[in-house]
Amino acid sequence: MENYRSTCIKCGKPIPLGANFCQHCSAAQSFEGRSTVTMPLEPLDCPYNETIRPNLISSTGLFFKNLTNTSKRLGRADYWWSMVGIGLISLFIGIFGLFTLGQRATWIQLTHDSVATWLVLIPPILLTITLVWGLITAEIRRLHDSGHSGKIWLLNLLVPFGVILLTIILCEPSKQRENPYAS
Repeated sequence: MENYRSTCIKCGKPIPLGANFCQHCSAAQSFEGRSTVTMPLEPLDCPYNETIRPNLISSTGLFFKNLTNTSKRLGRADYWWSMVGIGLISLFIGIFGLFTLGQRATWIQLTHDSVATWLVLIPPILLTITLVWGLITAEIRRLHDSGHSGKIWLLNLLVPFGVILLTIILCEPSKQRENPYAS
């Protein structure tokens, strides 16, 4: 989208169409000296998403692509779609873990079978640790997109009901203007 503006007859900087004075140099504008040029709009607080069309597959892939990156931003749609994807993956891991452990009546005893059970559970445990780490970094990137510091994530640990407060902050829209994390 483009915005039609005029340029100052003295300094040449863009001014609003029909302005009588330049806001930059305070020069009076004459009607015959004005020229109309097409200028791009300043960035508005429009939604930011790294994927063109956020959906379950692309946003979950973006989650795994930036698993350890906290310096980027993560748009609201990408964040929530990736949370749905990670929730489905976690559901699968949970069902697999319950099925594996449910086969044993007493799984704490160190018998031959329980060691085999623990060996089967090592991949889901490692995947769960990876997902938890990725969730933390995704929340930090989402905080960056809404203009907040990643340190706010510590609300989870330090404040009673901090998870609720953090969830409310994560629902905020993207902030493009005056966002120190927008590049």
